[in-house]
Amino acid sequence: MEAGPEPTQPEHMQISTQTGLMLAGSEHSADVSELYPFDMATLAELDTIFDAALRPQSQPPDLNMLASAMSETADAAQIAQLPDTVAQWVADTNQPSLADHQVLPSRECFELPQPEIVRTMMRSYFRFVHYAIPVVDESEVWALWDDDGVFSLADFPLVVMRAMIFASAQFLDDEAAQCLGHANKRTARIEFYHRTQDLLAFDVYKDPLANAQASLLLTYFSPHDNRARVNSFWLMNAARYARLAFANVFFFFGEHPAHMRRLKRLWWSVLFRDRIMSLGLRRAPIIESDPLLQDGKYVLGLADFEPELGKSEVHCRETQIALIGSVTTMCGLAQALTSGLVVLYGEEVLLLRVKRIQRGPEKVLHQIENALEELTNWYDTSICQFPSPVTLDEDKGRTESLSVLVNMMFCYHCAAKFALELLRMLVYELTGDRPTSLHTIQAMEHAIDDMTNRVQEIVHVRLTGYLPISISAYIALPLVLQSINVSSAQGDETQESVENRRLEIFQRILGMQRSQFDGTDFIIDTLQSISKCFTRDRHAERDVLPPSRGRHLTTTAPYWSRLAKSRPRELLRLLYRLDCLLCYGGPPGAQDPYPNVLSEPF
Repeated sequence: MEAGPEPTQPEHMQISTQTGLMLAGSEHSADVSELYPFDMATLAELDTIFDAALRPQSQPPDLNMLASAMSETADAAQIAQLPDTVAQWVADTNQPSLADHQVLPSRECFELPQPEIVRTMMRSYFRFVHYAIPVVDESEVWALWDDDGVFSLADFPLVVMRAMIFASAQFLDDEAAQCLGHANKRTARIEFYHRTQDLLAFDVYKDPLANAQASLLLTYFSPHDNRARVNSFWLMNAARYARLAFANVFFFFGEHPAHMRRLKRLWWSVLFRDRIMSLGLRRAPIIESDPLLQDGKYVLGLADFEPELGKSEVHCRETQIALIGSVTTMCGLAQALTSGLVVLYGEEVLLLRVKRIQRGPEKVLHQIENALEELTNWYDTSICQFPSPVTLDEDKGRTESLSVLVNMMFCYHCAAKFALELLRMLVYELTGDRPTSLHTIQAMEHAIDDMTNRVQEIVHVRLTGYLPISISAYIALPLVLQSINVSSAQGDETQESVENRRLEIFQRILGMQRSQFDGTDFIIDTLQSISKCFTRDRHAERDVLPPSRGRHLTTTAPYWSRLAKSRPRELLRLLYRLDCLLCYGGPPGAQDPYPNVLSEPF
C-alpha cells in the first residue's frame, strides 16, 4: 500500500486520497469556506458550523465485534446482526464494504501486544518520546489500566495507541520483539508502522484530532529508500488533520479548557516536527510562522500539562516540571528557527537558491543576520536555564530523559547556526566581492564543536539507544567534517589517534541507529562512502594549504576549517551535495540541476 503522494506534488496543497477533495494546504491557515462546500451567508450559519465541529465525534464500535464482522468467515446474517450503533458507524465512515476491510483483521490491525508488553512500551514512550511530541495526555493512558492491572482500551483511539507503540518500538529489546513474533526490534517497528498506516489509509477513525496525533507520530518512520519522502508526507497529513480539528486556532476554545489544551499541544507538536525535519532534512518548512504563536502567552507551559502532574508512572513531579520547562524552551526555538529555515530552505532546489542570491545578495545577507540574531537571543536565554553539561540529578528532575531532550535541542541550534554561516559563505563565493571572513569560519567551528560536545555527552552517559531517528541526519554534517580531519591527520600518529577518537563518537551513534531504524541504512552507507573517498584522495588534500605552513600545523583549527578558508568552493560543493542526499534521498541530478559555480573543477 502506497504511503503517500508523489514527491513532485506541490506542498502547499494536498489531495485527500479518500475523498478526492482539494483541502486547505500547509502554507495557509484552514479557511472554513474551503473545508465546507456551501456558502456561509450569515454569522448564525458560521456559529452552527463551529457548534457542529465542537460536537463530540462518534466513537468506533467494540473492536472485537468489528473485527469479527470483518473476518473472512463472517456471513451476511452475522453482518446483518450488527447493532445499530455499529451499522451507523460503518455508514458514517463512508468507506468500502465490510468485505473490502478484510485486510485489516488479516494484518492484525485490531490486535495489540500483550498488556504487560504494551505497558512496558508506554513507560519507554513517556520517558523519551512524550515531551518531544506531547500529543497525548499521559494520565489518560495510565487510566487504561485499572487498580487490578487489567487493561482496557475503552474509548481511547486505537489508531493513536498503535502509533504510540510504533514510536516506542526502538526501546524494545530483541527478546521482547521475538515474543511478539518478530526477528528483532527493527522489524517489529516496521510492522507496527504498517498496521498504523493501514488504519489511517482505511480511515477507520473519522476524528481528525486522533488522525493528526497518529500521523504526527508516524513522521518518525523513514524507510531505507525514502525518495518518496514518506516522513514528510505524514507531516503534511498531520498538519492537514490538525487544521481540520481547528488546532491552529486553539485559542478560540477558551471556554473548553481541556479541549483547548489538547489542540494547543497538538499544534505545537506539529510545529516542532516541522522545524526539526526541515532543518535536519534540508526541506522547506510546511507551516508558515503564525504571529499569534510568537506571543509568549501562547507557548506551552505548566498549565498545559496540569492534568498529568503527579500522575506519571515513570517521572516524579519534579522531573515532569523540568521536562515541561524544556518543552517551553523548545517552543522558543521553534519560533527562532522560522526565519532561518525560510532563508535556508524556502527553495529546496539549490539552483533556485543560487538565483535568489544572485538577484539580491545584500538582502540575503540581511536575512541571515536577522536569523542568527534570533538564534543568539534564544541561546542566551536557554543556556542559563539548561547549562552544559546537563548533569544527571534525579533529585532536581535532571534525568536521562531531560539530558536527551536538552542536548538534542542545542544540537538543532548548532545545526541552524552552521547552515546559516555556510549560506553566508555561498553568498560571498557567488558574488566574488569579498573572501569568506574569519568570523564566519570561526562561527562554523564553534557550532560544530558545540554539537560534538553535546553528542559526546550523550555517548558518555550511555544514552545513544534513546536518541530519535532524526539524530542521524544531524550528525551527518559533523561526521563528514571529522572525516576530513582524519584524512588530513594520516601520517601523524598522535593527531590521527585524536581525530579517530572524535570520529568514533559519531560512528557509535550511527551503529546504534542502524540496529533500531530501517531508514538509517542509506545515510550510514553514504557517509561511509564519503569517508572512504577522503582516505583514497587524501593526496589531493595535502596540497590545499600554502607550503610555508605545511601539514604539521601548530594551530588548533580543524583541518576542514582551513579548507574552508583556502578552498571554500570545494567545501561548499561537498556539503551542498550532502544536503541534496538528505533532502532527496539521492545525489543531485535532474531533480536539482547543480549550479555550475559549484560543479566546475578547482
